[in-house]
Amino acid sequence: LVNSETREFKDLTPKSTQLFSNSGDISYAIAPDGKHVALVMNSTPPPFRDESNADIYLVPTDGSGATVNLTVDNKATDGSPLFAPDGKSLVYGRTETTIHNGESVRLWRHDFATGKNTILTKALDYSFNDFEFSPDSRTLWVTPEDKGEVPLFRMNADGTGLTAVPLVGTSSNVVVRGGSVVFLNAT
Repeated sequence: LVNSETREFKDLTPKSTQLFSNSGDISYAIAPDGKHVALVMNSTPPPFRDESNADIYLVPTDGSGATVNLTVDNKATDGSPLFAPDGKSLVYGRTETTIHNGESVRLWRHDFATGKNTILTKALDYSFNDFEFSPDSRTLWVTPEDKGEVPLFRMNADGTGLTAVPLVGTSSNVVVRGGSVVFLNAT
């Protein structure tokens, strides 16, 4: 972390011996209040011979290095964290098998008040890769794979009410700002 005014550098994970990922990719989200980062790190202990277990850690931006594993309950991959704009929850993608077998990525929510992780898309036969909150934290804009395309859908933040936006083609790179939803669409 770099303070933009003083240019002071702060290592947020000074005590960590974990790999962020085997591939070198880094996935993180910054809390709306800036006090925490949700960081995806490999929980597999050294010497890293076992199956990779990507978990989401809550890391304070004060430099204390006091990380908390939010997804310790899953031995497979948790990734793509996204804070709700109100800061009350975090949505993320999860697979539940440790082997990469084409399993669909389900959306889950971590509630900061209760500490519980809850599946949002259990009843839906889709794999979710791209998702964004509306500014009021009540709606998610998502792009699940569907019959060889990746259309844009909206759903309630509790996982109900999945509704397709009538488009043809594949949508990606969803960004929500103010009252607009911007995305790429290839036909």
